[in-house]
Amino acid sequence: MRHTAALAPAVFALATGCAPSIEVDHWQPAAVDLAGARHAIVTDAFGRDGSVDAIGGMGLDALRQSPWFTQVTDLRSRDRLETDGIEAWLRHGTMAADAVYLRFDVYEDLAVVSAHERAVEQPDGSVAIVVEEQVVATTLLALTVADHDGVLVDELELEGRHEVVGPVDDAVIAGAMEQAARAAVAVAVAEVAPRRDRVDVPVDERDEAVNRIVRPAVDGGFMARVAAADALAGLTQTPAIYNRAVLLESVADHEAALPLYREAARAADAPDFAEAVLAAAEARAADAAALGM
Repeated sequence: MRHTAALAPAVFALATGCAPSIEVDHWQPAAVDLAGARHAIVTDAFGRDGSVDAIGGMGLDALRQSPWFTQVTDLRSRDRLETDGIEAWLRHGTMAADAVYLRFDVYEDLAVVSAHERAVEQPDGSVAIVVEEQVVATTLLALTVADHDGVLVDELELEGRHEVVGPVDDAVIAGAMEQAARAAVAVAVAEVAPRRDRVDVPVDERDEAVNRIVRPAVDGGFMARVAAADALAGLTQTPAIYNRAVLLESVADHEAALPLYREAARAADAPDFAEAVLAAAEARAADAAALGM
């Protein structure tokens, strides 16, 4: 006879983090849909040469620091992405398969210095007039994104600002402009780079026979989790079904995990908690599917 142990007794422990958990990698898609492309190519851009060179270099550095992109190519000295508002192409070359192309145009890269007077009361009761200087640096970028099929994915205008109050000289101005440029580039890369989260999904410890299989995999690596998921196959206890779902999700097998999450949720008599767990798993699976994972 099938045993469908309810989730209710474990709700408090799971919800409060008392139960052990298995870490699941979760990639959140960026605002710009890259269709799972993990090769980013930066091309030459429009704008003042010095600004374009500096900001293009910052863009390359930021893309290389993203855990999403496995390859980043600098095409700035060789080619430029061109568009007509619908399609995109390289001026000289052929677009590589499974890549995304980025062009960082610089619309504005400037600093405005201002000064104003401020009355400051002195210890002796007199009032001194203090002149405060301020520099406001602004970088305005246009980010053009295209895929390897020549489809113009998106065109965005992005701004970075940085303010400094205090004595202003050439070094302060240069520093403020660099910080504004880096802020604009950071916003641009955040628009295209999926973000990696690690989610702790609690395990169900109510069945000791299941625990003996699952516990070694909680802190184990990929192969330990695969082995534990295989060992749970065919078991009909709700904890076994649920834990197998968690293990399979932790090794990125969303297709196999989701039906098990649903089966465990149907067997539970704590529907609110079970449905919340299922909804979170379904959302993670949808994100993975959107990224081609």
